[in-house]
Amino acid sequence: MINFYKMSDKDIILLSAAIAVILTEGLTSDEQSTLGNFIMCVGQDIVSASSQQAMLESGVKKQIDNIREIK
Repeated sequence: MINFYKMSDKDIILLSAAIAVILTEGLTSDEQSTLGNFIMCVGQDIVSASSQQAMLESGVKKQIDNIREIK
């Protein structure tokens, strides 16, 4: 199994390109566009979820720090 978090930047790019070639093989340009847009939407949703999680975790940490200061 590939561990994406330990791959180099160049390896990620090569893997992404290979996946793109495999997924688009035999598709029309309209189908490729639809698939690409869908994958970009999934990526954007992941980034949005990550951002929200980081904000919430930061807020929780600030609240804990504030409670400790009050005591």
